[in-house]
Amino acid sequence: MGMPIVSGALRWLPGISRVFRYTDVKQATGNFDQSLMLGKGGLGAVYKGTIQISTTDGDAEDDDGQRRRRAANVAVKKFTRKDNRGLPRLPG
Repeated sequence: MGMPIVSGALRWLPGISRVFRYTDVKQATGNFDQSLMLGKGGLGAVYKGTIQISTTDGDAEDDDGQRRRRAANVAVKKFTRKDNRGLPRLPG
């Protein structure tokens, strides 16, 4: 079973996770600028950054938008598989 895709007004509810493109995160962190690094741990570094988010309704996404969303969901699924012992278990 695939991961549910949250669209429209629901994506702004508290507790709803957002998926960002790597290029957006890279831009928001100034290409992972060392001066924006908040800390480093076993899974990597944590950076401070700001991402501009459009508040338009995403129900009428084009095919490219849907394809990017599916690709991001696949990446998240691979990263959060149960057999990944390096990740802590999270509720939900």
